[in-house]
Amino acid sequence: MLEAGAALVRERGISSDVDLGPLVDPSLPFDGDPQLQQRFQHMYEAGACVLLESAIADLPTDLRWLFESGAVTIPQLAAIYQHLGATSAAEFGAAVARRARSPICRVCRRPAACFM
Repeated sequence: MLEAGAALVRERGISSDVDLGPLVDPSLPFDGDPQLQQRFQHMYEAGACVLLESAIADLPTDLRWLFESGAVTIPQLAAIYQHLGATSAAEFGAAVARRARSPICRVCRRPAACFM
């Protein structure tokens, strides 16, 4: 369903939740999966801010704390997870210790002293 939704969004040139109106308008035909239309409806009504807050609430506690304290941004959290696999303070600390022994940061590709 996600792939079909992504394809439809690309096909229609939709760039934000605000542009979903025509896909959820009951007076216009929707040829796709009714559950997909329901998901689009939720995104349209909830708005990006609510969806982001919900996603932040779903983060592991330690990563959420890093974000809420202002220590990292959402893109940096994504990089931490993608490149280091860290989802807890202990895993993050171990990754930082490993990185301290490496001349290049695996996250940003700069000298290891960058600390992102």
